[in-house]
Order: sequence, then structure tokens, then C-alpha cells
Amino acid sequence: MTHFRTRLALLGTAAVLTAGAAVPAQFAGAQPAAAADRKQWVALGGSYTAGVIRAAGNTFEVPRDGCERTDRAYPQVIDRDLGGLFELTNVSCGAATIDNVTDTPQHPIGRHQPPISVPNRLKTVRHDYDRMLAALHQRDPHAKILAVGYPTVIPRDAATCSFGDLAQFGTITQGDLAWLRQGVLESLNKAIDDSTGTQDAASFVDLYASSRDHSVCDDSKWVEGFVTLPDQLSFVHPNALGHRNAADHVEEAMPNTLG
Repeated sequence: MTHFRTRLALLGTAAVLTAGAAVPAQFAGAQPAAAADRKQWVALGGSYTAGVIRAAGNTFEVPRDGCERTDRAYPQVIDRDLGGLFELTNVSCGAATIDNVTDTPQHPIGRHQPPISVPNRLKTVRHDYDRMLAALHQRDPHAKILAVGYPTVIPRDAATCSFGDLAQFGTITQGDLAWLRQGVLESLNKAIDDSTGTQDAASFVDLYASSRDHSVCDDSKWVEGFVTLPDQLSFVHPNALGHRNAADHVEEAMPNTLG
């Protein structure tokens, strides 16, 4: 990553998050601005930002670069909502890490496994997240940052999940799912929220509450399981409905961030 031309940075879900630009949602559908007047925004992040699965749309870049960005992932949804007023540079990429945002070139490998980790890893993520926010601020002191959290992936009652169902979590036990929800996903959201709270230019966008009834195990799911039937590997990633929800909350947060 080199020079950031952003006024608003959006940090997105997965180990790395996103960067973006200042865009009041009420401008959606307005007449395109002259190219010189366009605000710039950059989308950074891993697979939860890039999309990467068929349920999040089609890959759209030719030639493909291995990042597996899809056309219904939330950066692209926001870009369509905001019309010609704001110019998107989408460099989100499946399997990106926090280091890829700050200082390490990435060699794209496409989609990757969901964020399953242990407590020591969470401490490392919190430290690296702080470092990443500081690096973004240093590269553009005028940028504003929205850190977009993870949605509800696992339901509050893991007993609603069907053991052995590959369209959900396969053979992960209910006890392990409950631990993953509390010990990993909810803790990861808290780490991101706490980290952004230390930065005057950063704010947290919560997707967890709004997606509570749309987990992998709910009938109206916004996150796919290991497999999307009949035969698409999805590796527990948001589908197009989940990305639409993320886009709605990011767009809603933008005017307050600018104010």
C-alpha cells in the first residue's frame, strides 16, 4: 500500500480491515460530480470485505488477480449506492492480514478459512490492530476510520445448529460453537472496538446486533456455512445479504464520522 488519498478510512472485517472515504448516505443516487470534485476512498481488508464466495456475487476483474473480489461485496455495493460522486479503489483481498495493510506485500491466494483462533492470538490481533490504525493515520493524518466488526456467525443457542450439516458447521460440536462465539468472535469484535476507541480518528461499526437472527444456522442466513448447496465451498463467509447489511451500516455511519 502506498499513498492514501482518503478522507475517510473504513476498516473492514477479517484479520485486516478496510479503508474508505467520506460519503454521506443521503448522496446516494445524486448526479455524478465532476471528476476533479470526487472524493476518494480505498477499500482494504480480507475475505470478509472482498467477498470471495459465489454467494457474495461474481468475481468481476479481468484479468483476475487472485483476490477473489465479488460484485455484491459491500465495497462494491457502496460504490453503486453512491453513484459517480465518489471514486472507489478496492484493494481488499482474500487471505489478507493486518501486516498486508501496513508493510508486507501480499501474494494473493483467494479465499481463506474463517477467523478461528485462541486467546493469545487475540492479544496479538489487538496489538497489531493498534499498529495498523497508527500506520493508516500516519499515511493520511486527515483520514477518518470506520472499523467494521464481524457479523453474527454463530447463533446464541448453538443447539439450533445441525451436527454434520456441511451447509452449517459440519462436525463442529455445539460446545465448541458456543466457545467460538464467545471466546473468539465476540472477543474479536471487542478487541476491534477497544482498539478504535484509542484513536480520535477511528470509530467502530457494529454489525453483530443487526445480524443476530441471521447466523449460519438461521433460515434467513446472512453468512454461509462450509458449503453453499448444492456444491459451492463458502468457508463461513457473508453472502450478498450480509454484505448489503454491512453496506447499510457503513453508509449510515459516514455522515456522523465526517461531522
